[in-house]
Amino acid sequence: MKKGICALLTVLLLTPLCGLFPLKASAEAVVPDMTEIFEKKQFTTEGGYVLNYSIHLPEDYDPAVKYPVVLFMHGAGERGSDLEKHLKTGIIESFKKTESPLYDCIVVAPQCPEGKQWVNVAKWTDCIYSTEDIAESQELAAVVELVLSLKELYSTNTNRYYVTGLSMGGYATWDLLVRHPEIFAAAMPLCGGADRDNAAVIKDIPVWAFHGMKDPTVPYTGTKQICTRMKQLGGKNVTFTEYPDHQHNIWSDVYAREDIWTWLLAQDLSDRFPELKVTEPVTDAPTEAPTEEPIMPTQSAGTAQAPAEERGCGATVGSAIAVTALTGGLLLKKKKED
Repeated sequence: MKKGICALLTVLLLTPLCGLFPLKASAEAVVPDMTEIFEKKQFTTEGGYVLNYSIHLPEDYDPAVKYPVVLFMHGAGERGSDLEKHLKTGIIESFKKTESPLYDCIVVAPQCPEGKQWVNVAKWTDCIYSTEDIAESQELAAVVELVLSLKELYSTNTNRYYVTGLSMGGYATWDLLVRHPEIFAAAMPLCGGADRDNAAVIKDIPVWAFHGMKDPTVPYTGTKQICTRMKQLGGKNVTFTEYPDHQHNIWSDVYAREDIWTWLLAQDLSDRFPELKVTEPVTDAPTEAPTEEPIMPTQSAGTAQAPAEERGCGATVGSAIAVTALTGGLLLKKKKED
């Protein structure tokens, strides 16, 4: 009897305390195991090059559904062959929330081998490079071949292919747009750089770019210049968001945002090429990012550096790539396949 009374008193005493002081573990954000979310794969190009990549498919993947595809390009620090560390930086932030729209997309994340680059820029600090003088890298060419093969491997909506990347992957994102403007419906490059002379080629592609204003690794003026030039040439869906107190690492904050995916996944390739219009429903989310978004008042990511304008950027020597014939040919091929 006494034991029963003691047990009852213990429950009564502890119950309100548990309500006032919940377990710490329940209040912490759960870090997803990306090795469970993504599957490790290899892709062999027609030329025999082997590219390692990871892929996420929706849990309820249905071959009858046409899924959007998000291509994620990692940075230089995530190069290798383990197919794990390239998922632990940047894109992981978007998978920390179970309601993230990325869970309903096909997400492809190739891994660049150690010692190689997505874009063969001599110095990251140049922040601008010539796509005329620098050939497409073997690694990036393999990524393009992989992306084009996805339609045969999975059920995809080819009007809704998107690309995003950080640092070296930010360079890759811009490079893919310039060399293959007919593939992607929209792009989100982070802290990368591009040849501003190619702005005319990509001005009509929806782009939301991000860069830290105190970035000592890749000066933010490279992003600012290409975005400014695209707008000057008539680009109506180009947004540049600056993080004034950040250095190079902005990806932890950017990929944690919810609005970026709402915007990105609302873009459709048929907005640029009406002949590709399909009857599949798309999200009712706004189709444009805010063209005059205020700079983000975020915390500093390290010690202060001199403004990027003072550090300067390398000059570009490239010129716009002639892609009209290529684009037209691929679009005709695309129409026949669809």
